[in-house]
Amino acid sequence: MTEKPTHATFEHPAFDTMGEAVFRLTQGDRLPALAMRLDPAEIVVPLRVLGPMLAIRPDSADGRMLHLVEQSLRILPAMRLGDALPLEVLTGEASWTPAPRHRRIAAQRLQRRLLAWAFDTIGLDVPLDDAMRQVAASIGVATGEEAAARLERLAAELAYVEALRERLLVRVLAMVRALMRLPATGGASAAARRETLVQVLRLAEAAASDMVARFNEVDQVTEDLAASLRAPEDRGSAIAPHRDRLYGSLLAWDALLRLWDRPRAPDDERVWKAVDAAYRFLAPRYMPVQEWQPTGLAPDRTGRKVLVW
Repeated sequence: MTEKPTHATFEHPAFDTMGEAVFRLTQGDRLPALAMRLDPAEIVVPLRVLGPMLAIRPDSADGRMLHLVEQSLRILPAMRLGDALPLEVLTGEASWTPAPRHRRIAAQRLQRRLLAWAFDTIGLDVPLDDAMRQVAASIGVATGEEAAARLERLAAELAYVEALRERLLVRVLAMVRALMRLPATGGASAAARRETLVQVLRLAEAAASDMVARFNEVDQVTEDLAASLRAPEDRGSAIAPHRDRLYGSLLAWDALLRLWDRPRAPDDERVWKAVDAAYRFLAPRYMPVQEWQPTGLAPDRTGRKVLVW
């Protein structure tokens, strides 16, 4: 029986000649690609082009590896040839562990929702034990202890979301607030800084809105608490793709957010370097782009067919 691959290795001899090649997403359209240095330029080949270019069949070992690398780039910002594939791709497990406080926060959130459900169902001031017995009857288990155990299993999955809420969403929102408080000062450079701030703030607000929507989306997975407790493993499986996507976002964002984690005075030049870094990071991801699609073929003056845009 062939063992599953654990590292980004390939059989095709072309990969042995690529040196320090890096798998990453392209700028702008964010396509999985292979970037190679060919001094003084960098060649970037999307993986959907690389496979046919090297005559790699999708069902071959290298074709399957390209697919695994593509999946890995939804999580990792970059991979080199020979790097380990993330557990999220290999086994579906998380490759990291939330802190104990995140599990407590997740459990407390679930308990508050449980008590709110009990309040609506069986009245005021419901003790937690009574609420668990009511939940047990509702979800078809024998005891409140079994219902509590299911709540704990669900909290263990949601602990990842709470960790990412703290490490990603809270910091993105804090960066937006810092940008909003930042005056464009600095003499002759004030106008340029003001223009840059306006652009960066617009991009950052779009990013924050997108991030809030993504956390709302994962929160909705367990909105029906009774249904979640009837099948906590199913809900865990539904949470995992959101967890992995958000973790990939954290890895991509972290270097930028570190520049904003410490408040600085507006006259500190490091602030404006952080503003410039924010623009470089946000523009390819959140700049509005109008895509032009071909509408058909029309003859040119020579009678040949040309694309009409």
